[in-house]
Amino acid sequence: MNAVRTVLLVDGDESHRRLLRSWLTGATVIEAGSRADAVRLMQQHAPSLVISEHRDFQRLLRDLEKHAPGARRAVLCPEGTELSDLGDFYDDLVAVAAQGYEFTTLSEITAETVQALLQQRSSARVIPKMPLTATFWVNEQQYSCAVIDISNDGISLSMSSEGPSAHFDLGMKLNQAQLYVRSVPVSDPQQWSIRSKHRAEGSRDFTVGVVIEAPRTSKNTSEVFDAVQIRGWMKRAVLRKSEFSVSRIDGKLRDTFKKASLSIDGSLVTLGVPAPDPRWEVGDMVRISFETGRLPTEGLSTVLASSPDGLV
Repeated sequence: MNAVRTVLLVDGDESHRRLLRSWLTGATVIEAGSRADAVRLMQQHAPSLVISEHRDFQRLLRDLEKHAPGARRAVLCPEGTELSDLGDFYDDLVAVAAQGYEFTTLSEITAETVQALLQQRSSARVIPKMPLTATFWVNEQQYSCAVIDISNDGISLSMSSEGPSAHFDLGMKLNQAQLYVRSVPVSDPQQWSIRSKHRAEGSRDFTVGVVIEAPRTSKNTSEVFDAVQIRGWMKRAVLRKSEFSVSRIDGKLRDTFKKASLSIDGSLVTLGVPAPDPRWEVGDMVRISFETGRLPTEGLSTVLASSPDGLV
């Protein structure tokens, strides 16, 4: 991964900029207190990453297309606000993403989530909504542990402070590592290596950070971990009347749908025409793929309802 060289901060609050700057170690940071200042700086510099407060972000995106089209973009949500509580602002961001703009939305603004932006294609860490288990082999012995959080370049695992895993060292290789949901694999075997290890105060277990050394990549598929971007791309696909392909993660069931509709908040997609296969069951883990006019997009989801009228 190539490190970001120049970061442009756009925020009207100087104290916010000062805090963000303290987290962006290793990068050249330039600051703007307004969108107009940001445009002027973009004409003088070539930022590879732009981090902006939520005000004026939509208009700033248009400026970036003109003055810094290659820069990656991140928008900071209002302080102390969850994505689900953003109301019209959230809906506006989804609409912008549906127009084809790419950006990262940070609802949790911490040193870790901001630093993650410094690596190309890295994403903020996300706590899985369904229990994820990791299995791997070390010295011909298999281990299993719970996943705490995950991004597309690293995973945090909870390991027991008792037994052989307590002696795992930094740099140790974890072989044939895979992620599972309900005993079903949801990733290909990979090699991980331990890059951090610590014990939280009051806990008997270790939190171990691993880096994915050989991630499954594809030049023909886009990967995205941002909730706003995902819903924006789904909305774009629905508006384009794209086909949606759904396959159960065990590979034994697959359907392709020519009609899709979204719930009002964009969190649920209902697929129909033709009618779903009657073997679909609520709780099935699936891979869902669709096209937005860019690269095909693929991700994991869960079946919430199945009937002759559609698959949700």
